[in-house]
Amino acid sequence: SKSSVFANPRRSPNCKYSESLSRLFSPAAIYKKGIELFKSGNFKRRSKELISFSGKMSAVLKILNLYLFTDNKYKRKIFYKMFEFGRKKTASWDNIVLFLLSMAGFERYSEKYRKDIIVFRELLKKNNY
Repeated sequence: SKSSVFANPRRSPNCKYSESLSRLFSPAAIYKKGIELFKSGNFKRRSKELISFSGKMSAVLKILNLYLFTDNKYKRKIFYKMFEFGRKKTASWDNIVLFLLSMAGFERYSEKYRKDIIVFRELLKKNNY
């Protein structure tokens, strides 16, 4: 029955999806992905897009807040490793910034989905689905 899937979250495909998202975009996984992505040196070329100074500052402050000023050791490791790639010119700074902001967005989506699915399950149970 429909309700058995929602009564037992372990059997729910959405639960597995949520768990998969959490694993894929966990700070530990992002750290590994970032190293594999940038260590080859294939992302050295800078973007041709011009970004305003205020846009750059906004991105830098966001990245510092998300990756450096945190208790999460993997996020700090990501920051330092990406900084090393940029300093050594293994990857361009704009590619590094894009990667870090994208990964933060995916992580935020995963967290929001996990919270929303709990609410959705409660609504379904309440309405006998």
